[in-house]
Amino acid sequence: MGDCVFCDTPLKDFPTVKLREKGSESINTASIERQSDIRVIPGQEVHVNCRRDFIHKRNSIGSPDFNNNDSTTKCSTRSSGVFDFKHKCIFCTHDAKSNHRKRSYDVYPVRILPFQKSIEQVCSERNDQWAHDVSGRIASIIDLPAAEALYHQTCSVNFRTKRQLPQEFAAGCGPCKRQAKSPGRPEATDTTEAFKNVVSYVEENEGCVLTMSELIQLMEDTCGDRAYSYKHMKNRLIDHFGDSISINALGNTEAKVRMKHKASEMIDLFTNDTEGLSESEKRKHVISAAAKMIKADINSIQTETSKKFYPSFSTVSSTQENTEFIPESLQTLLTVLISGNDTSVKLASLGQAIVQACRPKGLLAPLQIGLGVQLHHHFGSRYLVDLLNSMGFSSSYYEVQRFELNAAATLNTTIPSFFPGKFLQFVADNADHNVRTLDGHGTFHGMGIIACTTPGSNVNLPIFN
Repeated sequence: MGDCVFCDTPLKDFPTVKLREKGSESINTASIERQSDIRVIPGQEVHVNCRRDFIHKRNSIGSPDFNNNDSTTKCSTRSSGVFDFKHKCIFCTHDAKSNHRKRSYDVYPVRILPFQKSIEQVCSERNDQWAHDVSGRIASIIDLPAAEALYHQTCSVNFRTKRQLPQEFAAGCGPCKRQAKSPGRPEATDTTEAFKNVVSYVEENEGCVLTMSELIQLMEDTCGDRAYSYKHMKNRLIDHFGDSISINALGNTEAKVRMKHKASEMIDLFTNDTEGLSESEKRKHVISAAAKMIKADINSIQTETSKKFYPSFSTVSSTQENTEFIPESLQTLLTVLISGNDTSVKLASLGQAIVQACRPKGLLAPLQIGLGVQLHHHFGSRYLVDLLNSMGFSSSYYEVQRFELNAAATLNTTIPSFFPGKFLQFVADNADHNVRTLDGHGTFHGMGIIACTTPGSNVNLPIFN
């Protein structure tokens, strides 16, 4: 095949390209500008990287002494021929320690062939010293996955996003010098300030239920990719707030973060704030302190089961279970306020309405969804359900529809408690609505079928939310 006109090395050693008329003109024009004696013709083969480096005006490879005997400019030795792809990062040339149990930086192996082509494309777009070094390093390898090449994730991100080499690896390419790094992981100033913003946000929204992803996103808005991970954020919040914060999650669900205060802390705060105030102002402070303690108890209700399953029929129909759903502090308040002989149902209804109003998205009160489903079953009126929902006594019409869909999906086509010997009969009927319309739209034709068994049995299946 001959030798490359640029580096005087065999063409078979590296990827080549056959020049066309336009490519030949570009190389000859660049050669004249550089006062070089290199001339090519259409159909001639050259190394891909040599051609690219020669055409780039800012590349020193295209200088008049390109064909000298300095081995650092030769295509065959630009990667030094001894680069350790299995233990060095292809971007920064530093050690890439890959250990499943412990690793100082995120290290990944090259797994797919398009990775090399994408890096070569980025090298062409960057056209700087770092790009030239990386291009020369990978030019000696045709298959990076087969060579078990490694790279740091931070180096790869910075290289692709047109940023400079990360500071911790600043000795890998060109004239950069590595910065001295002290043992351990120092806390960056911007990271510390970002965490302070998270703490302030949690304190300002102590009555709300926050999510861990929301707090991590808030930190990312301040310090970018230096934001804490889920586990580190959880540990830092617990270290800062101690027993005053509650972080709960069930399985893979989103972790909920909420502030909780002890009654003694609120009483001390109330005592310190009421000194020198008038009687009316002290009364307001008493009511405010009581409301905060009740709201703290409401926020401490565990809702994993409530959010995973809808309340069962036995729960909705049990006055005792509905009363136990309400925190004890709220029960005490309503017991004092409500007058009458038998107020248990009224206490449970008003208490769950208050709980639902405090945490509209955090839980589902049994009486709220029970009343909505019953109203829809008896009257079929969306207006009535939404009206009571706006007043705080019922779930929304949308939630009622979700309940019915999930209930139908839970029952499916199985027949609970059926065994051989039972009498089984299927009953079907059709329903038609707006059979004939002027435009042919808005018609409905449906067929329904049910299964009847005797003796009968009660069906009690958990309905997923």
